[in-house]
Amino acid sequence: MNTSLLVYSVSLFILVLMTVGIAYQAFFDLQQRGSRTLGVLALAMAEWGFFYYLELVLPSYTLKVLARKILYLGMTMSGPLWLAFALRYSGRLPWWVKNGRVFLLFIPGAIAFLFGLTNELHHLIWSKIEIPMGGVGGLILE
Repeated sequence: MNTSLLVYSVSLFILVLMTVGIAYQAFFDLQQRGSRTLGVLALAMAEWGFFYYLELVLPSYTLKVLARKILYLGMTMSGPLWLAFALRYSGRLPWWVKNGRVFLLFIPGAIAFLFGLTNELHHLIWSKIEIPMGGVGGLILE
């Protein structure tokens, strides 16, 4: 493993730990509006970062592809969770919740995640996946 990849992967792992700490803190600060939503957002971002870290350090092609597919869950849910946090923090979420529309925020991300899981059937997300030279590092996606 070259030095820059080592520094990057260690920094990424530290970032994941910090994000989990932010989620932990947010879940226990229930007086602040939007704290639980921020906690769930931080957990989604930590999942995204952790599985990207695994993609970088795992040597097996199969495990790298599996880590890439799982990281899509956190990646695709982060956007809707940011919006949900902003709506809750600003006090505008009741319109979404009252009318039962909050689930609509998560439909595009869920569809993208399912496309990532079943990519071998249709190749809509990645047409070609290659392992980097030496097997260490992130996948080369096309």
